[in-house]
Amino acid sequence: MSRLPSLGSRGEGWVALQAGLLFLIAVGGRFGPSISIADPTLASALVGAGWLLVAAAGALLVSSIALLSNARSFTVMPRPIETGSLVESGPYAFIRHPVYSALVLGGLGLTLVRLSWPTLILTVALLVVLDAKRRSEEAWLVERYPRYADYRRRTKALVPLLY
Repeated sequence: MSRLPSLGSRGEGWVALQAGLLFLIAVGGRFGPSISIADPTLASALVGAGWLLVAAAGALLVSSIALLSNARSFTVMPRPIETGSLVESGPYAFIRHPVYSALVLGGLGLTLVRLSWPTLILTVALLVVLDAKRRSEEAWLVERYPRYADYRRRTKALVPLLY
């Protein structure tokens, strides 16, 4: 079992932390100091890149949830559903937790759209929480799916080819 706390029988505490940070990124990140970019062309390019990241994150999120739903495996809780099956196709062929990756990518996109230090800080906090949630979740996934240990060895967690 993972050395991290499960934060509830199904990992409800991890979901609460994640939801709180997502709320703060969406709403609270609008306040506070901005990232100062002197060149208006660069600032505009960063905002445009941010919108592209938000769109890519949305596409990754929707496709990842759709695959899990088709396999009857989608749940917001880290503990896997008993009747679900292991998904290794689509984005899951490249990263084990594309939903988490999409949430962080969306936060980074919003950071650029808003040029906001608070959004960046909250997104980094979200990454830390999701990585800890992932580690706790993977202990349950290894117990639930005999093939998960092999899948974990050959597939990166959150960033293809890197991590």
